Amino acid sequence: MKSTTDTKEAEAERILKAARQQVFKHGARTLQLDKLAAKLSLSVKTIYAHYRAKPLLVTAVLRDKMMEMDSDLEVIHSKHITFAESMRMMREVLHKHSLEYSEKYMRDMLLKGNAGYFEWMRNLREEILTRHLTEFFELGQREGAVRNDISVTTFNELYLSMTNGILIGRILRKTKGSNVNAVHSELFTMLLEGVLVRCDCGSVKS
Repeated sequence: MKSTTDTKEAEAERILKAARQQVFKHGARTLQLDKLAAKLSLSVKTIYAHYRAKPLLVTAVLRDKMMEMDSDLEVIHSKHITFAESMRMMREVLHKHSLEYSEKYMRDMLLKGNAGYFEWMRNLREEILTRHLTEFFELGQREGAVRNDISVTTFNELYLSMTNGILIGRILRKTKGSNVNAVHSELFTMLLEGVLVRCDCGSVKS
């Protein structure tokens, strides 16, 4: 027989899962606790017992998403594989997670009223990715696959700048028929492979 604690945890998980689907498919603005309660055959009071206010539930959704990504990236490190294999797996992880972000969600997060959510999630995302990218790029430098004349910090900041929600949102607004995952994939490819097929441009002396 399940304990009361187990039942409450399962109930909270159901609420979180349903809220996550709503937020990432339609945006945080569309999350209404009365409608969520009706969908789950719960009372609004029950939802408030787990999440005292809508902002707390939205924050829990964003944290759940980021912790899942962090866990997926940790698995890559545990395999002790090469830099190239690590990058391939990292692309797969980021691809999987970007698929959950709908265009409606991205546009919604860039609205002024959602600035707090966006900033909070962006900071957590940057902390997680910086930690993992540092390990990946340092491995690449040790293997000779990544340039040693450019710091890992520069690689990290370039990637985070290229893939933050603001830039992706701007590209989506200007590119018809594009989607979040396609834009993210293009930016990731540009970082790792560059944009030039061939150019005898020489180097810039410092």
